[in-house]
Amino acid sequence: MKILLVSPMLYHSQSGHGTGSFMAGLLHRLGKRHDVTLVAFCNKEELALASTMNDAPFRLITVPRGKGAQKNLFWRLYLVLIRLYAMLRSLLFWQPYYVSKYRHPRMARLITTLTTEERFDIVQIELAQMAQYRKFIVNGKTVLHEHDVAFRPAYRGYKNSHS
Repeated sequence: MKILLVSPMLYHSQSGHGTGSFMAGLLHRLGKRHDVTLVAFCNKEELALASTMNDAPFRLITVPRGKGAQKNLFWRLYLVLIRLYAMLRSLLFWQPYYVSKYRHPRMARLITTLTTEERFDIVQIELAQMAQYRKFIVNGKTVLHEHDVAFRPAYRGYKNSHS
């Protein structure tokens, strides 16, 4: 099966968040039996992690995206302007700010190009903020995957409880 995953972050065991660790394991298992491509936004730290994934059993395509404040004054000004734009866009189009924050023309073009040139059986869009890219998918059955890994520790606690 040929699968495309569209993600707002890099899935890596050292990504520092539960979703990244959980999905990294899933991708490694899926990649051994299927043709999997991950398209993900990456900041500088995630790009460094991505360079360690050359032997991963899936194809990784990154879209650079700056995140967070940095020491560079011009970057801070740029970040303020981008966030103001996202805020105005969210107000004008009745779209949550968190969704507007992940709007990126390069990601939209990449999804259109990939789904035009290749035939995917499944295109899985990860997390709600990425659902805006559904309209750029040309072929493949589309799945929106919203997950919360916080339930895992709670379930383990439940299974280990004696009362």
